[in-house]
Amino acid sequence: MTKRKNTPTSNVPERDEYLGQKSAPCRRFGGCPECGCDDGFLNLGREHWFVCHRHQVTWCVGSNLFGCWRQETEQDWKANLDRIGHYKVVDGYESDLNND
Repeated sequence: MTKRKNTPTSNVPERDEYLGQKSAPCRRFGGCPECGCDDGFLNLGREHWFVCHRHQVTWCVGSNLFGCWRQETEQDWKANLDRIGHYKVVDGYESDLNND
């Protein structure tokens, strides 16, 4: 991952890089009910919202699980909300494979 340059939080990956980290279907944080995949997550405050941009759905997996929200600003959260605020809120898909 590339790091931000010339900022106090230079050890924090760029925000879009989280979205570029695709999880395998049926992973720990669920997946899109249509395709089983996700496009990573965005933070809204301390809450973490995984997304599927293809199907325009999002699901909350909890809050304060990943410390990256602490390096974000109100402006970051507003931009994230602008990006996914119109998405349908769903429960993250979980497969029977998780229950092995």
